[in-house]
Amino acid sequence: MTRINNKNYYWLAQASGWSLYSFLLSAWNYVNIGFEMAVVVQLFFLIILLGIGLSHLYKAFLQSNGWVALPLYRLIPCVVLGSLISGLIYSLILASILDLFYPSIGNLLVAPFETLAALILNFFILFMLWSTCYLAYNYLKNYEREEINNLRLESSQREMEMSILKSQLNPHFIFNAMNSIRALVDEDPMLAKAAVTKLSNILRGTLMADKRNLVTIKDELSLVMDHLDLEKIRYEERLTISYDISPEALDAVIPPMTLQTLVENGIKHGISKLAKGGEIALHIKNFQNHILITIDNTGTLNTASESTSGIGMQNIRRRLDLIYGKEFQLDLLQVTDDKVRAELKLPKSNRL
Repeated sequence: MTRINNKNYYWLAQASGWSLYSFLLSAWNYVNIGFEMAVVVQLFFLIILLGIGLSHLYKAFLQSNGWVALPLYRLIPCVVLGSLISGLIYSLILASILDLFYPSIGNLLVAPFETLAALILNFFILFMLWSTCYLAYNYLKNYEREEINNLRLESSQREMEMSILKSQLNPHFIFNAMNSIRALVDEDPMLAKAAVTKLSNILRGTLMADKRNLVTIKDELSLVMDHLDLEKIRYEERLTISYDISPEALDAVIPPMTLQTLVENGIKHGISKLAKGGEIALHIKNFQNHILITIDNTGTLNTASESTSGIGMQNIRRRLDLIYGKEFQLDLLQVTDDKVRAELKLPKSNRL
């Protein structure tokens, strides 16, 4: 199907509007005044051609003088004056043609002024309607264009903010990982070598994650497991790790580094502060049309601000808000005396 552009819409509207008006006027003249059919047909096309031509010139005048962009209090008097002048010009041209070529209709220019005034008033009203329709259409088009520009600007800002948040998140994670390796270099070179291998896998996954706004849980989980293996080397018996992952949840998508940051937060604020260490338990389940992720770690929330003021948690909340709006839920809770739970609920989607 051929797409009709704005210019074609304009000419189609011009032809349709003036044809309808001319048909109604010609039918009225034929029925009530008794014009001959030949004269009615000629006047039908004459009114259409004059109307399209003069209104098109009026449109060019509107555009060249920037009336479309005028505020309403200035636009109204301009439109009234412009319609009055256009109606006057149309009436004089039509009256001149009728006086010259159709004397049987009547000499309008020398007739009583009331006859010509009625004709001018008629076309003044007609051009007022034409102006209103044209300006309303342009207003709606400009409003639509402005909305599109605003959406594009908002999208650009969101993408830029996402990039900034990622650049903040990844160095924070790498810093912690490098500290883990540094702690192992002197104590056990073999374990340090294994830790470097794990870190290389993590960095590779992180670089890939930076190229996308969403990754599958399966890919994110691989990154988390490498990180926890690295931390297991560092903490040894002080860290216990358990997983409970629903296979059907692996293909769901989440923002990259989300699980990683929540796990890292549990280790930093929980396990690392306990002399005896503790446990990290990762659970991922389908919950109706959502994915429910819970990460339990041994520890306590010492202050109310600790659950919201961390750099990692702030970044996660802002990234989730950019992607999901109000359709996500992230809570950090003290579920028992010695257990903290990060609970994340996201809409389920498998589209990257």
